[in-house]
Amino acid sequence: MDILKKYAHLLVHYCLELKAGEKFYISTTTLAEPLLREVYRESHQSRCFGRFSDVIREQHKIFLAEANDDQLDYVLPAYQQMMRLMMRI
Repeated sequence: MDILKKYAHLLVHYCLELKAGEKFYISTTTLAEPLLREVYRESHQSRCFGRFSDVIREQHKIFLAEANDDQLDYVLPAYQQMMRLMMRI
């Protein structure tokens, strides 16, 4: 296991203590993208719902490879509200 995967595991399971179904948001710079990509992968393997301030490279690929049915079905409330507003126009 490479060092970024180890750090991601540490962040998800020890620092944040994320459990299946929990939601989290990370805001960072692009300098952290390699670690953020591994945190994203680890959080989806743990059945959590992660969101980030920016889109990271391979985000959609990781999501489709690691997400379970609940994660695939989840729609952010902000997106739901935006779609409701768009339907009124």
